Amino acid sequence: MPSSASSPHYRFSSASYEAGIEEHDIGGAVIRIYNPEKTIADCFKYRNKLGIDLVIEALSAYRRQNDASMQKILEYAGINRVYTQIRPILEALV
Repeated sequence: MPSSASSPHYRFSSASYEAGIEEHDIGGAVIRIYNPEKTIADCFKYRNKLGIDLVIEALSAYRRQNDASMQKILEYAGINRVYTQIRPILEALV
């Protein structure tokens, strides 16, 4: 790899980094991943990089689940500091 190539670096508050992590045992290995609600809140946080169309598509797919919880998304949105941006969109969809 050329020395000029680098990966982007991101900083998170510890609250944002640690919130919403679930552990899953896959073939004897414990894998830590973010739950769907935290992932949606993260998508809204990075909506300018991801594109709002992708974010809305992810939210729509999430809403089709039987156990979808808009309240959990709002909780994680508060941790991610995007509550005021996501709340009107969720209210319009409900």
